[in-house]
Amino acid sequence: MTEVVIVSRTRMQSGVCVGGLTRTGHRSVRLLPHTGAHSHPENAPYRIGQVWEMDLDFTAVITPPHTEDVLVMGDFLRGVESSLEPWLREHVQPWRGDASGLFGGLLHRSGSGTAYISHEAVSESSVGFWLPGRGLHLDASKGARYVAPWGDKEVSIPYVGLEEPLPLIPSETLVRVSLARWLAPGGTGFEGCWLQVSGWYGREDLGAQ
Repeated sequence: MTEVVIVSRTRMQSGVCVGGLTRTGHRSVRLLPHTGAHSHPENAPYRIGQVWEMDLDFTAVITPPHTEDVLVMGDFLRGVESSLEPWLREHVQPWRGDASGLFGGLLHRSGSGTAYISHEAVSESSVGFWLPGRGLHLDASKGARYVAPWGDKEVSIPYVGLEEPLPLIPSETLVRVSLARWLAPGGTGFEGCWLQVSGWYGREDLGAQ
């Protein structure tokens, strides 16, 4: 059995994606149903900050960069991590700076201003934590998207968390970022894993939890 702290719940077309961090080793895990489906139903019991004891099967079919995929074969709720943001800051190694340095600097910027990983160079992971050097501003003109610096340019990053988006995520806030499953959006002509903002952690006045 493995103790897992739930750190994210994000929207998918077919349900919700649930991410966690193991208490021992502090490994990022993407918690899949035992069937191997990529999402849980919206009424899945896992909530951010909860601590679950889980029987995990690490033999799920892995398609990089989604190396965090594990199957949940059984679970029970142990409690709640009451100091989630300090705990995360103690145990994760966040990226710093602008968005161009995320995922080992392997992201590309598309002509439309989005960011993605291509088959040419695939990152070792699909989730991570970020302390942006500048605040992320919400652009609601095309749905919930955050505008982030990218060198002397900017990128537009969709927000897929379930919490109400903030107008501004201040600089140096701990932010969770992720890469979507491989997808070839209409008109692009190529397949990529597109950068997303999964959520943030911080002071209660940020409304993070």
